[in-house]
Amino acid sequence: MKPKQFYKKKASDNWPMYRLVMSEKFSFTEVSAMDLDTLLEANAALDIHLAEENKRNKKK
Repeated sequence: MKPKQFYKKKASDNWPMYRLVMSEKFSFTEVSAMDLDTLLEANAALDIHLAEENKRNKKK
């Protein structure tokens, strides 16, 4: 077994992938099948979605 820091760094390095999974918008299987461009585009789309949600919530 490798040290905890190894896995923490690996998760940090792969954050764009895990972020999509943690958002519950995509499954791990879906994200794993994405190429880098699609992964980055999906993250950009998630950023837009979250910004729009925040705007709507501020208006309430």
